[in-house]
Amino acid sequence: MEEEIQENKSPLVSVVMPVYNTRYDYLTIAIESILKQTYKNLELIIVDDCSQTDIFNDVVRTFQDDRIHFIRNEKHIGVGASHARNIGMSYAKGKYIAVLDSDDYAYPTRIEKQVAFLEKNENIGILGTKYRQIPGDFVYDKTGSNEYLKAFCLLINPPFGHSTVMMRKSVLDETGLSYEPNVICDDYRLWLDLVDKTNFANLDEVLIDYRYHIENISHDKEADLEWDARQSQVRTAYRLMDRELSPENEELLCRLLTSRTLLPAELNKALYLHQKIVNYCEEMYGTNATDKALKLSYFARLQSIIDPEYQALWRNPQVQEAFHIPEDKQVCSFKESLLKRYLRRDERSR
Repeated sequence: MEEEIQENKSPLVSVVMPVYNTRYDYLTIAIESILKQTYKNLELIIVDDCSQTDIFNDVVRTFQDDRIHFIRNEKHIGVGASHARNIGMSYAKGKYIAVLDSDDYAYPTRIEKQVAFLEKNENIGILGTKYRQIPGDFVYDKTGSNEYLKAFCLLINPPFGHSTVMMRKSVLDETGLSYEPNVICDDYRLWLDLVDKTNFANLDEVLIDYRYHIENISHDKEADLEWDARQSQVRTAYRLMDRELSPENEELLCRLLTSRTLLPAELNKALYLHQKIVNYCEEMYGTNATDKALKLSYFARLQSIIDPEYQALWRNPQVQEAFHIPEDKQVCSFKESLLKRYLRRDERSR
């Protein structure tokens, strides 16, 4: 009885799980991982986006757990899982909304530890954890301060593994934000929309196994995902800076951030536009957080532009001079031309 009373005082957690043609063995593992959580006061909302198989009778119904709520769309709605996630969240009764994709696995203490953290840190609106990619056992570690995570979000990539996230429902209700429909990087867009509206954190512990396999949207449409992510990134940054970004300049930035070929004049302009984002992050989140974001990632999609001494190099007049490349040369990356050119000049000057 004492345990029941204690649980009833705990905040209810709504776990939203979108499903579309998920393999039965993966789905079974995902559902079991939520139902076997050490934190029991939760609901699991499964939204089937009109799978071609009978997910309910073949898998969901076998669990016979009244914490499961099953919703099936009459037709497949759109790209990705954004619609299904939004539907699930609209039914959520919890103080907190947790996410788990239907092919991932939550460690038994995941919900308990995230609830405990959020109860103690009311200023945090979005909380993730470390996660392990399977197969391969590679651990993704994006832990750091709120400032670092926001700089990382604006400069690099999503600061959370999506299946690790727990959100305060009040933040979504107050902002009116949800997953944007029919986009591939719907989770990244939501974090970008929230970057100036709440605080971020990641627990310093692996609590999710993320399954990477050929059926993943992120694997199947990597080029589209990459462009969509960079477009969202630069649009958000310039919105936050209250600066206009023309379609032409947006395309330059996206081409730069996706390592597309740029003519020398285009590269110069793109680097100038991007430096404004770096400057904004330094002003808002501090130089240390910004440098950490750039250095730790090695600017993932811009290995050619950012090296460990990027900030110093950028401010060096010799680097500005190095940007003047012969007009008959096209460049695809700073590594192949600009940085080598600068380093050669620097060595000759010694």
